[in-house]
Amino acid sequence: MSDKPESAFDQKGKGSLSKAALGGVSVMSLTVGTQMTLQLLSMAILARLLTPFEFGVIAAANIVITFSNMFSDIALGSAIIQIKNMTEKHIRVAFTLSVLSSIIVAAALFFSAPFLSEYFEIPEIHDVLIALSVVFLWTGLSTVAENLMSRSFRYRELGLIKVCGSLLAFVTAVGLASFGYSYWSIVTAMILQSFFCMICMLLVQRHSLVPSFDFQSLKDLIYIGGGLSFSRFVNYAALNADNFFIAKMIGTENLGFYDRAYRLSGFPTMIFDRVASKVALSSYSRAQDDMKRMNFAFRRGLSLTALVGMPVTFILVILGPEIILFVLGGQWDAAIVPFMLLVSGMFFRLSYKVSQSVIISLGKVYHLAVMQVV
Repeated sequence: MSDKPESAFDQKGKGSLSKAALGGVSVMSLTVGTQMTLQLLSMAILARLLTPFEFGVIAAANIVITFSNMFSDIALGSAIIQIKNMTEKHIRVAFTLSVLSSIIVAAALFFSAPFLSEYFEIPEIHDVLIALSVVFLWTGLSTVAENLMSRSFRYRELGLIKVCGSLLAFVTAVGLASFGYSYWSIVTAMILQSFFCMICMLLVQRHSLVPSFDFQSLKDLIYIGGGLSFSRFVNYAALNADNFFIAKMIGTENLGFYDRAYRLSGFPTMIFDRVASKVALSSYSRAQDDMKRMNFAFRRGLSLTALVGMPVTFILVILGPEIILFVLGGQWDAAIVPFMLLVSGMFFRLSYKVSQSVIISLGKVYHLAVMQVV
């Protein structure tokens, strides 16, 4: 590494990038903090309005939805952020692929609903999966707009949209559950939230909606998106394959207990992923040709993660029983042990997110896929 002092351009670039990244983290922290607060309130209120069986129905449907999400945008979001020289053709091709893949996934989910409900032996998820298939259509239309906003560090507008969507979902879910609409209160909230966010993102981040299949742009997007999709599939298999068996073997009610413990333990990781990982990917991608800046940002990211992640993990394990009883209530005490076991590995899930952002920003998505397989 050269010992020459940084040029004025390098210093300005580092300062500008750091300022933009810190600003993005601040805005996204506020956004995600608000969203998580609404989700926690919703979880606490709904846990007292719905039964573990009803949550089990939603949990079984979410297993399928989460799996389907891996194929709905073929990781185009990260590809849009990572590509160094984004052109209008890239945007048009990404939008075309996003819409087509979402239509395919929505259709597959719609027609496979009878077989999935039979496999899980939960007849209720048949209609739930059919209803939720429409969410993929909204997501396909908004994926490009959302990630163009992230690429441009437009986190204030993006955050406002997401907070308003979460507030709409909160009011809908709690309101309908109060009137006895069971798990359909959550399903309706998910559909309305995705539709609202799609409309707002398309209005705020205007881009061409004209389809295109430009070969070079397609190649650029598929190279990044294909590797990430494969990596995402392997990661999903490692973290969630057990859910397919749990849902079938332990029954809907026990699945409800497990799902609440899993989701509650995942809140800190979710916050980190939505704030730090998203902003870090945008920042690292801009510094991908300057390894000095990349190394500095990477080390700082790991240090901050350790500073926050280690004590938070310890506190959550120690206070596990109190957290479950306070948030969910006395009828959920069967979720205490699963919560404590799941949250004990939180720091490790946080720390690998930093390295993952660096790898993606450098375009080494197939290296990431190999590591995920191992």
